[in-house]
Amino acid sequence: MKQAHLPLVRSAALLFVLLLVGAVYPIQQKPDATAARVYVTLWFDTEDYTSPEPDSIILPLCQILEKHGIRATFKMIGEKCRDLERKGQKDVIKALSRQDIGFHTTYHSQPPAVTAYLDRLDWVEGVDEFARREEAGFNDTKRIFKRMPVCYGQPGNTWAPQVYGTLRRCLAGLSFPRDFTLPM
Repeated sequence: MKQAHLPLVRSAALLFVLLLVGAVYPIQQKPDATAARVYVTLWFDTEDYTSPEPDSIILPLCQILEKHGIRATFKMIGEKCRDLERKGQKDVIKALSRQDIGFHTTYHSQPPAVTAYLDRLDWVEGVDEFARREEAGFNDTKRIFKRMPVCYGQPGNTWAPQVYGTLRRCLAGLSFPRDFTLPM
C-alpha cells in the first residue's frame, strides 16, 4: 500500500469504528440517572497536506460527529490549515470550526523536528526558537479558525521542555514571546 494512502485508510477505519460503536451503543437522548457517566476523548491528528485523500474524509467525519452530538479535538498543523484555505474548502473549515482545534506545529514531520532544533538550546534560547519557527503556523491556525487553539499536540515523540514556555504565554493570551518573561 502506498504511504500516501495510509491516512485515508486510517480515517476510513476510524469512521467504521465510530459507526460500529454508534450501532452497538446507541447514544441515548435521556440517559439513565443511575448509570455511570463515561467520558471519551476523540483526538484526531490532521496533518497531511501533501495528498488529497485526507481532505475527502474530514467533512463527512465532522458531520457524523455533529449528528451524534459529539465534539472532538482536531490537532491541526499550520500548513494543513493554510492548505484548506488555499483550496477554498470553506465547508471543511466551517465544519472543523464547530469542533475543538489544537495546534500541531507548523509543518509536523518536515525536518528538522522540534526535538532536533531545540536539542542543544537552553531554556530561554529554546523558547525563543520554538516561537520563531512555530509562530506563523500558530497564528494562521488561530486566524483561519477565528479562535485560539485549545491545546498543543506534539508531532510524534518530538517533545521538548522549551515548548511549554512558549505555550504558557500563548494560553495566557499573550503573543509568541520575543523576550521571555512569564506572567505570574
